[in-house]
This record gives sequence, structure tokens and C-alpha cells, in this order.
Amino acid sequence: VLGCIEKLDFMGLPLNVGDAWCSPRRLGEALNHCTRLRNLVLSGTQLTDEGVAELADALDDCALPALDRLVQ
Repeated sequence: VLGCIEKLDFMGLPLNVGDAWCSPRRLGEALNHCTRLRNLVLSGTQLTDEGVAELADALDDCALPALDRLVQ
């Protein structure tokens, strides 16, 4: 299912390091399956520098090949 998604909007969803359900790491792991994702909205997620690093760390080298737009 995630492989067909072209836009994800997480506006206002707090992504907190260490949160069992809404952590940047879990999001990064899920984004690895989003091969057609073109637009990703992360504004209002309260991502810290540590959270961005955690999200990036969870991404595979070939993750998000179709991404055109990232809004933070």
C-alpha cells in the first residue's frame, strides 16, 4: 500500500524521539516503502535536530526516489 502513495501530510502530528508510536525513526522506516512519494509535509511536527537525524538515519540509501517536495 505504501508503495502507491504520492503525498503524505503529517502537519501537526508531534514526532518525538523515543515515542513508541510517533517517533521520527518509525516514520523513516515506513518512508522506505514509499517508492512513489512525491510530496511530504512535516510542518508542525515539532521535529528537533535530534529527530531529523533519527529520521534520516532510518532511511535506506535508495529511499524516496520520487520525492519532489518536502515541507518542514
